[in-house]
Amino acid sequence: FILIVSLFSTFQYGVLPGAKKPSLETYNNSLPERREIKSFLHKIPPQLKVAATNNLGAHLSHREYIFTIPNGVNEADVIVFLLNDQYAQPSLSYQIDLSKRIQEDENYTKVYQIGDFVAFSKKNAAFPFQK
Repeated sequence: FILIVSLFSTFQYGVLPGAKKPSLETYNNSLPERREIKSFLHKIPPQLKVAATNNLGAHLSHREYIFTIPNGVNEADVIVFLLNDQYAQPSLSYQIDLSKRIQEDENYTKVYQIGDFVAFSKKNAAFPFQK
């Protein structure tokens, strides 16, 4: 039963060739700025709490304090967005709106932006890239 359900689910909802709606763009299309983004993420001090969009979470999962946006935004010292995920939760438009609200908030400083990637830091956080 488990095998049949697994095969059916893979066909019905999977993205690999042979599935009902295959999509290899996830594997073939990479960000031109990926090296710069990865470098920036590695420079965030380990003691700081980070809130990130889900598409950045894997690069930050080794941290003690990591939140997935919208969770933990108020607790995080650094908030990072990669605003290009059409399947973002709760939605991409929500994440874009949230990033605009944070940018207008006097308690935060935009510390880095490249392409669809933007990072903010709380003004009282000991972040090495403060303006």
